[in-house]
Amino acid sequence: MTTRGAKPAAFRLNRSPLYEQVADRIHQLIAEGMFVPGQRLPSETELVRMFGVSRNVVREALMILRERSLVQLGPGRGVVVTTPRLEHVATSLLELVKLTEGFSYRDFREARAMVELETVRLAVARAASEDLAVLDDLVEAMAGAEDVVALSDANVAFHRALAQASHNALLAAFYDVLAPLHRDLGLKFFAIPGAKKNAVAEHRAIVAALRRRALDEALSAALRHLRDSRYLRVLEELGGGESQRESSEP
Repeated sequence: MTTRGAKPAAFRLNRSPLYEQVADRIHQLIAEGMFVPGQRLPSETELVRMFGVSRNVVREALMILRERSLVQLGPGRGVVVTTPRLEHVATSLLELVKLTEGFSYRDFREARAMVELETVRLAVARAASEDLAVLDDLVEAMAGAEDVVALSDANVAFHRALAQASHNALLAAFYDVLAPLHRDLGLKFFAIPGAKKNAVAEHRAIVAALRRRALDEALSAALRHLRDSRYLRVLEELGGGESQRESSEP
């Protein structure tokens, strides 16, 4: 960890825009512990001097850091380092993947299956009574939802709670990366007749198996949920469907 109060290493220019370089360097200093949550960053004038750039570059860099949920900007308060919320970090990661690597809904399908099956496997052993109560409530919220937006939101909330029931912080974080795509997919999926009824029944089956600590039963219920023909049809329309070979695999 960098000692607080020490001067940052010399700022080196590369081909990316100056404001991105400054933002990345300040981000690195926060990660190293030079600036900690609750601490004010140096003034705009000091940052200009520190990095040898213009005020406009510093201001653009601070806006990037705010978008990353790393700082808060307020009149009279200066720029204060914050503790980023997990969902903000996850959203930023998803946006980064979209911009730099690109992805398909096939990537989403594969990643979701990996996360969800391991989540269920761990939740069978680790889910507490409080976790199961939350999952029960969210199943009922889905059952009572009257439009696809509310239904998709409740569906994402259920899967987020399921990931949290694994009591594995990284699995929960991985689901948060997938959640925006899952919600958008749900808007299409739940518009299909019968999709809501099946999803609610499958969610109830998963929770019932978790309550009984029945691993094989829980995994079978999760696999049925992932292989719902309506879900696969929507994925196919979005370019993320299974090939014939893949759909026959266990």
